[in-house]
Amino acid sequence: MRREIRKTKELTDKPFGTTLITDADMKFTWPILEVVIEEGVQVIFFLMVLKEH
Repeated sequence: MRREIRKTKELTDKPFGTTLITDADMKFTWPILEVVIEEGVQVIFFLMVLKEH
């Protein structure tokens, strides 16, 4: 994810956002979200995956 964000930064000086498809317990989402925040992505659109009951 970090590599893709940096490639996008090289292509534009405009703000951009990303979409994160979250897992139900956020186990895999948190590390990606941390990278997105560290890299200064300004807009994050979340698609939530809910646990089945």
